[in-house]
Amino acid sequence: MFKTALFSTILLGAMACKSKEPTATEPKKPVTQVDTAPEQAKPSDKTPSDSKPEAVTTPNEMDTAELTKPGDPAPLVAASNALAFDLYRTQRAQEGNLAFSPISISLAFAMTYAGANGPTAAEMKAVLHLPDDDLLEGAAAGLLSALSSDNKAYELNVVNRLFGESGYTFETPFLATTKNTYQAPLESLEFRNNPEAQRAYINKWVLDQTADRIATLLPEGSITKDTRLVLANAIYFLGKWKNGFDKDDTRNKAFSVNGNSPTDVPTMRQTNKFRLARVKGATLLQMPYKGGDLAMTIVLPTAIDGLSKLEEVLSTEVYQS
Repeated sequence: MFKTALFSTILLGAMACKSKEPTATEPKKPVTQVDTAPEQAKPSDKTPSDSKPEAVTTPNEMDTAELTKPGDPAPLVAASNALAFDLYRTQRAQEGNLAFSPISISLAFAMTYAGANGPTAAEMKAVLHLPDDDLLEGAAAGLLSALSSDNKAYELNVVNRLFGESGYTFETPFLATTKNTYQAPLESLEFRNNPEAQRAYINKWVLDQTADRIATLLPEGSITKDTRLVLANAIYFLGKWKNGFDKDDTRNKAFSVNGNSPTDVPTMRQTNKFRLARVKGATLLQMPYKGGDLAMTIVLPTAIDGLSKLEEVLSTEVYQS
């Protein structure tokens, strides 16, 4: 069976996480070396009422540190694929169409994992299928490097950003990792004084990064005066088929949804050479985009009513077989 790139179709997905903890999470290790960074304030059990937050600090050593050297992205790609099948199994029972961006979720939570410790880190690593720490940073840097294509045949933009409460302390190793590995610098905002304005600001940032496709990543009420950190990822892709469709060739053809009675729908048509694979219960078709780097893989059940059975067996192991 052929394999295709994880990022294989038009993705207009974004994922953001926020933290309402009164103090920043202590990192599990100084994942990016900062030789002469000044000592940061450590998390405490004090609440905001009895612990005055200190200013966000970004040491000069971190500002001038080189980006993490790209490594083999395969471990993080495999993790994202495994997470994708896990999420799909939990969502497939819902009615209607389903679309999500596994790599957005993986990158956003991998950044969060960089600040986790103890049982939290262990649980996140298991759920996200993350590789060992000594491979993760290089894999993340390698994946972002691979997605930062200079190919002029399509538009692809992958961005990460941290939005943190102004006057709040975040651990230096965590900031160094997110900036130097995930290319996610920290931008200070005033959540405490004007949360709704900051929500609008972040949504505008996402809108700009996705060519006006994602207008409201953060819904009303998702940012409050207690928000201290938002980790955002946005992906935008726009490409044309390597072998385009002729509008005049569109014809009405029978289409069955969930094995129900067929309905005539306008169907695009073309005759060309494509990569094709036939496996038990399904046919796979790969359609490349212009530029040759990316492709869409379509999985079609063999039986008209075979979608449910196919969904039951979809897994990382089946995908890689």
